[in-house]
Amino acid sequence: MEILFESPIYRICWHDDQRQILLLEIFQKWTWADAYEGVSRSNNIAKAATHDICTILYFHEHVGVLPKGGNGIPTLRQLAADDPPMEKLVIIINQNALLEIFLSTVSKAYRLGHMANKYRYAKTLDEALQMAKHFLTSGKTG
Repeated sequence: MEILFESPIYRICWHDDQRQILLLEIFQKWTWADAYEGVSRSNNIAKAATHDICTILYFHEHVGVLPKGGNGIPTLRQLAADDPPMEKLVIIINQNALLEIFLSTVSKAYRLGHMANKYRYAKTLDEALQMAKHFLTSGKTG
């Protein structure tokens, strides 16, 4: 595991030596500003990739579903518009289905269909890693 950035709130690292699985781990409840900063950093790393990659967003159990502090819709729209071309799959790990419902609703309401097609959900890091490895070897998410 190669750590690229670390703060008390989140960490970004390559999970594998081939640099195909980018892991953004969220350790503490974050604000929308923190979320924008962290996902932007992750996106900038993904944009530098010269091969297909998968990104895993791992919200640790005690973190909760959404960042705190106000309306996050503008932040989500900005982040959705910043779509790294080599990032083919994003897997979100969270124990709460509310996040999946929220992101699905936002993507439909703001016509961000590409967002819904690219995102998958997992309950554990092991499940997410299996999904990413399957995608990278087969090109399929199913």
